[in-house]
Amino acid sequence: LYSKTNVYWLSQGTKKQAIDPKTEAFAAQGTSLADYEATARLDKDEYYRTLLPEDASTEDHWFLTGTLYAGKSVSFTVNCSQPVAGKPATLQAMLRSYATESPASHLKIGVNGVQVGEYKWNGAKRFLAQATIPANVLVDGANTVTLTSFGDTKALVEATYTDWIEIKHRRPFAAQNGALRFKAESTGQVTITGLASTDLLAVCEDSAGQQSRIRKLNTSAGQAQFAVAAGKTYAVSEVASLTAPNRLQPVDAPRDATKNQCQ
Repeated sequence: LYSKTNVYWLSQGTKKQAIDPKTEAFAAQGTSLADYEATARLDKDEYYRTLLPEDASTEDHWFLTGTLYAGKSVSFTVNCSQPVAGKPATLQAMLRSYATESPASHLKIGVNGVQVGEYKWNGAKRFLAQATIPANVLVDGANTVTLTSFGDTKALVEATYTDWIEIKHRRPFAAQNGALRFKAESTGQVTITGLASTDLLAVCEDSAGQQSRIRKLNTSAGQAQFAVAAGKTYAVSEVASLTAPNRLQPVDAPRDATKNQCQ
C-alpha cells in the first residue's frame, strides 16, 4: 500500500486471540516494585550509503546522519524519559567501518560529556559497541551521545557510520500521556502514577501473545495499583487517551487496472 508519505507492507501472520474477558488478574499483592527497564532507541533511516566495502548481501545500507571521519566527532541525541537517579544504565551502538585496514576504526563514546567506552576493531564490518553509563549521567529528556575518532589508525579512508543507538535505563512506573507499557521483571505489585482518570483499560500479555483484561485495579486520584507476574507485559491507559481514526479514505481515487490506469 502506498500513500504520499509512507509505504506499507502487508503480510500474513499468525492470528492472535482476542482479549479473554473471563481472565482477571489478582488484586495488588506481594513485594512493591519501584521501577522497570525502559529502552530509548535512536534508529532512523536518514543516510543511504550505496557502496560498502566487503558488503554482505543482506546488509542494511541505511544509517543515521553523521559520518565519523578520522580525528573528528559526531553527536546524536537520545531522549530518555525519567531515568531513575542513582542507578547505572547501559548503552549499545551498532557501528559500521568503511576502511578495510587493521585497525579500521578507533574511537571513544561519551554520554553528556562523560566517556563511557573506547573501541577499536579491524576491517570493514559492523561492530556492536557496548558500555555501562554511570549513575546520574543520564538526564530526563535529551541526552547527547558523542563519538570521537582518535585518528590514529592510518587507514586510507577512516570513516565510521552509525546504524542505531540504544540506551536501557531504570524508569519509575509513571504514565506518559495517560498510558504506560512495560514488561515485569519480577512478580509483585506496581503503582502507576501520573494518571488523570480512574477510568482505565489495563491489559496483560503473556509470552505467547495471549491477552487478558485486568479488572481488579485499586485506583485512587492519579494512580492505579495491581499485581504483576514476571515475564509478562502490561499496558495501562486512560480510556480517554485511546485514539481511533474518525474515518479512513484513500489519498488518491482508486484506479481501474482494466483501463491501463495503473503505474
